[in-house]
Amino acid sequence: MSRNKLGGIIIASVILLIVVVAVVSRPPSSPPAPPPADTHTLSASVNPPGAGSVFPSSGSYESGRQVTLIANPGDGYRFAQWTGDIETVANPDAASTTITMYDSYSVTARFEADMIAGPHRISDVRGKLSPDWSKIAFQQGGALWVSRLDGTQKTKVLSSVRQYSWSPDGARIAYYRTTRRDSTTYWAIIGIVDSDASNDFVLYKEVIYFPDALSKPKPSVSPDGRLVFYLSYDKVCYIVPADGSGPPAQLHIPRSYLSWDHYEQERLLSWSPTSDAIIAKILTEAPVRGPGVFAIGELRLEGGIKRIWFTLPSGVTREEVLSPDRRRLAFQQREGGLAIVNADGTNLIQTGLDPALSISWSQDSKKLACLLSEDVWVPGRGEYVTVRSMWVMNADGTDRRKVLESASIEDIQNWSPDGLRVAYTTSADDGIYAVPVG
Repeated sequence: MSRNKLGGIIIASVILLIVVVAVVSRPPSSPPAPPPADTHTLSASVNPPGAGSVFPSSGSYESGRQVTLIANPGDGYRFAQWTGDIETVANPDAASTTITMYDSYSVTARFEADMIAGPHRISDVRGKLSPDWSKIAFQQGGALWVSRLDGTQKTKVLSSVRQYSWSPDGARIAYYRTTRRDSTTYWAIIGIVDSDASNDFVLYKEVIYFPDALSKPKPSVSPDGRLVFYLSYDKVCYIVPADGSGPPAQLHIPRSYLSWDHYEQERLLSWSPTSDAIIAKILTEAPVRGPGVFAIGELRLEGGIKRIWFTLPSGVTREEVLSPDRRRLAFQQREGGLAIVNADGTNLIQTGLDPALSISWSQDSKKLACLLSEDVWVPGRGEYVTVRSMWVMNADGTDRRKVLESASIEDIQNWSPDGLRVAYTTSADDGIYAVPVG
């Protein structure tokens, strides 16, 4: 064999050996990844709002996973059943049960008012309940705090506050507060803050002197959540975008038309249901001409009177409270007790309940609660004792009935969203109580 041929064979053998070694030493390929498991979403809610809580309220889970559902009733409520997508719920009638996630599901924990509970404490602190009764805003050490009714999830929202009110959706709080500017003046600040303190918008600032800093004007959020209304110290009305996107716009109404002070603003002044007008008490005659006549009417945001509902001589009524749907007005007459009238002035109803110290409409405007006071002679003590009682009735004054009587009832706060309970405060402690009225 020639030397060249032998060399070629050797080279070819070496190349073949290298290829074999490379193939043998190559690590085995990884097996193909399994397809991702299907995931589904779970959403759980509460009905009526504020009646309790659910866990979990939302989440994403692998297909076929069994998830535990827990419904916790709030004070004065009991669990009724699960509703919605309950095909794979193990026991829809149990507060604690499971759901198997074969698809995306939405379930609702339905609660019922526990009418056996009677008057009961719903909060250990005194403040303002959110519209859905899930939270309470209160002042402590000058600061504004928000927590759940049971005191958990307590959050410091503002370091100082003088007046505040919830937005209709319960997500934000409009506020008024003052901060010192120098030795003789203060900043008066109108703003709106998220209830979890995540965002705080300063909407309006003005310089005031110390005496004015003691007043407490109350800002009010429009039903659609877009605007905030504010009455300044010199009775100038301002409308401010709730997101802070623009400067305040003045509501051009002659001051001689305005008959409310800051106290009357809090109990009567309000937004129209469509957020396009301010409802107010308006003087239709200048006070210098005599006792005057007042009207309940609507003021256009761009200025001027939109419409007058009805007029009455001044001094005839006090404690006027509009229903949330703005269709009726309940008021305490100087003589005659509690009366109800339609917004157009028709169908005046005399309830015969006198005197009405506190008036509160249910959130759906179908019912009305009032607080009465009566001095009762107690022979054994040889003196009169003041007894207060809470009455409820339909919006037209029918089905009047006493639901609570106690000398310690102080004030009515508001109605629960389902219209089955009324919150009130007492002089006995700093808590908030609720009485079933359904």
